[in-house]
Amino acid sequence: MPYIIEHNKLTYRNNGNGWFVNNTGELVPGILGAELDSIIAEKLRAKEEKITDPKELLQLAAKYSSQGMLERALAICSKIIAISPDNELVASTVISSILRKKGEPEKALAITDKFQTTNNPAMLTTRAATLCDLENWELAKKTISRALAILKGASNKGEAFGVVGRIKKTRPDLYNK
Repeated sequence: MPYIIEHNKLTYRNNGNGWFVNNTGELVPGILGAELDSIIAEKLRAKEEKITDPKELLQLAAKYSSQGMLERALAICSKIIAISPDNELVASTVISSILRKKGEPEKALAITDKFQTTNNPAMLTTRAATLCDLENWELAKKTISRALAILKGASNKGEAFGVVGRIKKTRPDLYNK
């Protein structure tokens, strides 16, 4: 999502690839970019503070995660857990995915440990993907097989099949028995 800011009588835009002067397309210096980032961060924080609906917060966390705003997404997930413990599993699924994006699979796995016995296919899928990151292929296969059994008949199996593909690519022997 592009951001546009009026600052010091100029208009700047950020489309995810840095800040640019809107009318010239010139890339702004790093120090000005950091100042513009802080302006946007404050506006986003003010907006986020007003939101109390867990579903709306989850959508915002997912949006931020897809935009690479991982720390902001993690903070929102923590808020969800604090204000709505019933949504801990869903928020933890998002947290685990974010930690994987950050290259922290051990932390991601630790988040999912509490939910090993769940029947939530999204949590099982992120757990299986994390196990793949850690090259624990046998447990990844077992976990993703559980997710697919739960998803049987559902149409949204894409991520789960992606995990199966990773396992088959690296450890085809696990499927050739």
